[in-house]
Amino acid sequence: MIGKSPIQDQKNLFQPLLKEFIDMNHQLVLLSEEINWKELEADFSALYSNTGLFVVAGRE
Repeated sequence: MIGKSPIQDQKNLFQPLLKEFIDMNHQLVLLSEEINWKELEADFSALYSNTGLFVVAGRE
């Protein structure tokens, strides 16, 4: 049966994980942890369509 391959947590020498590059004490990382992403998504979701129509401009 064809499907998704299982998640492999094994490290790959030529494809290091993104989290290995990021400094978790960087100002932008710390700021991203303070943002309420659920509220932000709810506020902006009204500007987007689920039916494939064009996006309403956010600056109008």
